[in-house]
Amino acid sequence: GKHHGKHHGKRGKKKSRHGRGKINHCWDMPRRLFLPVESSSSSLSSQQQIQIPPGFDRMNFVTLRYLHYNPDSKYQHQFLAKNVLYMTNLTDYDLREEVKSVHRIYDNLCGGSSASKPYNQLPLGFHHMLGSLESYTRISEVDSRGNRTRIWEIRSNVTNVAATDAMLPWLKGFVDLVGEHKANILLQDAGENKLKYPVVLAPP
Repeated sequence: GKHHGKHHGKRGKKKSRHGRGKINHCWDMPRRLFLPVESSSSSLSSQQQIQIPPGFDRMNFVTLRYLHYNPDSKYQHQFLAKNVLYMTNLTDYDLREEVKSVHRIYDNLCGGSSASKPYNQLPLGFHHMLGSLESYTRISEVDSRGNRTRIWEIRSNVTNVAATDAMLPWLKGFVDLVGEHKANILLQDAGENKLKYPVVLAPP
């Protein structure tokens, strides 16, 4: 799966060993599960379609191809948030524990409570992209959770879906930032771009 979104919540607090007061070191980032439901170009409004720069095919980008997600908040709670650590003032002693899970990196910094968080209640979050069955099983058909085809089928079997175009502007913004030529080079392996530019590599 891949990822993003928006949220607010309790972050792990610890008293600084240097006497600087309490610092939030642990940021919870909940996930919203995006489903393998393709959004055709005909389903987009003209305002949405102009977000895709000329020469780029939206269907080649997972974050732009799949715009539908599972809106069931109870279902989302089953997908635990992940943590990001704010490393300022942390020492080797603070990081002495073994990391047991990406959902609760260090109990001494993040607390031992459940990391399950509603998606819209924290300032940061992930779009958890389920993607196609082919991409989901590309690396392995089986992992520690079991058969990945079966996992994909269970997670994608949702009848009540919602859609958001929150991710559409990123590609146009990227092209505007770096220019068409550089964007074409940087994205040549991420999405097929029909605009052809020569790729000039720096000498070794």
